[in-house]
Amino acid sequence: MPISIEDARRILREVLLRGPNDPERFGGRIQELYAVIRYSFDGRRGPPKVTGVGLTAEAGESRLVIFLEEAFDGFAGVVREVLGLSAFDITERTSGPILPRARPAQGGDSLGEGRAGGESGTLGALVKNAAGQRFILTCNHVVGPVNRARPGDVVWQPAARDGGGARDRIGTVHQIHTIDLSGAGSNHMDAALVEPDNIGDVIDGVIVLGGINGTASGIALQDPVRKYGWQTQRTDGHYMFKMDFLMPYDGHGTALFVDQLGIVDNVGVFGQGGDSGSVVLDAKDRLVGLYFGDAAAISMSFANPIEPILSHFGVSPV
Repeated sequence: MPISIEDARRILREVLLRGPNDPERFGGRIQELYAVIRYSFDGRRGPPKVTGVGLTAEAGESRLVIFLEEAFDGFAGVVREVLGLSAFDITERTSGPILPRARPAQGGDSLGEGRAGGESGTLGALVKNAAGQRFILTCNHVVGPVNRARPGDVVWQPAARDGGGARDRIGTVHQIHTIDLSGAGSNHMDAALVEPDNIGDVIDGVIVLGGINGTASGIALQDPVRKYGWQTQRTDGHYMFKMDFLMPYDGHGTALFVDQLGIVDNVGVFGQGGDSGSVVLDAKDRLVGLYFGDAAAISMSFANPIEPILSHFGVSPV
């Protein structure tokens, strides 16, 4: 008895989506079929990542579509043959990664400049001024090329490199702190505020870490700290060095940062590119720093002490 196109869609779903993600539950014949498909691409960097399957209709004709994270010509044809679905028109399309469009956003989410190919990093946390107006705290170099962002420039969440687009506008640049790029002037922060279009689109606290318990009056060498950044997610480390250092911003100049927090992770790296803008908390969940860079060769990360930032912008954590 011939199967319907809906039956064919279900077969694609079971073999390409469910089976690879739960081999114990979806074993036997489904795993055998997936193995045949996978082995068909030996020598061609392995099979592509399937993000979805769909049923559509064009000009009155129904067809099935396999969605792939990256372009991979010929994949649909192999699947059609291996699964015995020659009676159906099956094509492939490149979708890129399928990402959640969750709002409200929170500290630790992706954030970036509002343009294709723009700068990106992490939404740090919600802060508020004396009048109660709320802003997103992040880095200068996250909302645009260093020192180039202007009040009113659009900000996306998630950032363009994480799949964001014009529909993901979360607000506009409110203020940046200009960094001295002469290599001689002292800098204490790489920071910016973003004004949300809709304050209901952002909630307080940080993903996984929870609420922020105010700020610490100071931090001592060897104190434990932690952060949640978009790239490396939760990491735990210790404040090990009070640092002065030169940081080059490619194509813009070099900044001398003074009195910075040098953080060493407990087991690996505390942060990487994409984590800039994430807030650093102490063991009592108090805000102590803003992550903005690292020295990969020595596995050390750097954060601005938070007090100069809050004082400069006239804000406090929500």
